[in-house]
Amino acid sequence: MDIWFSSDFHFHHTNIAGPKVSAWKHGYRDFDSVEQMNDVILTNLNESIKENDVLYFLGDFIFGPNKPENAIKIRKEIKCKNIVGIRGNHDKPIWKPQILSCLYSEWDKRIERKIGSKFFVLDHFNLNTYENQGDGAIHLFGHSHGNLPDKEDALTLDVGVDTEWYGHKKYTPYHMDEILEIIKKKVFKPVDHHNGDTQ
Repeated sequence: MDIWFSSDFHFHHTNIAGPKVSAWKHGYRDFDSVEQMNDVILTNLNESIKENDVLYFLGDFIFGPNKPENAIKIRKEIKCKNIVGIRGNHDKPIWKPQILSCLYSEWDKRIERKIGSKFFVLDHFNLNTYENQGDGAIHLFGHSHGNLPDKEDALTLDVGVDTEWYGHKKYTPYHMDEILEIIKKKVFKPVDHHNGDTQ
């Protein structure tokens, strides 16, 4: 069983898909249609993640009208059985137990736990300070679509599908081993008085 992380699929979000279909002046992806965007993200997920792997998804699954119905329909196209969901700012229409139980094997607003040998803090949003930060906890987030600069002195990473950190391939999930290799390159610098001291 492998462990993966991703965020901000924004399935069915026309304005984020690409300049040919978007009404936005900036901040969009490079697809010719929302259908192409959906297909590429789904294909990349299914080519990477096996059925019994675990995907931690950090929010903003879908956008646009009929979110619950479309979310369930797309979820059925994802092979991975074990998706742990974090609530994103666009997830309110699907954040109901009867919908969530169709999408995720587990869900929460934030998850703080040991995964493998490391302690993780998983949130849709970037946190400057967080639980166990000074003890080496890793914070993964989304929401920013790669627009926040990566910090080499923080054990954090934007794992959204728009990011290409450290040679990562855009529109694909991050594998746990890849995350750990990236974090190894960073040297934590405390932003407050907590630097691993317990008192």
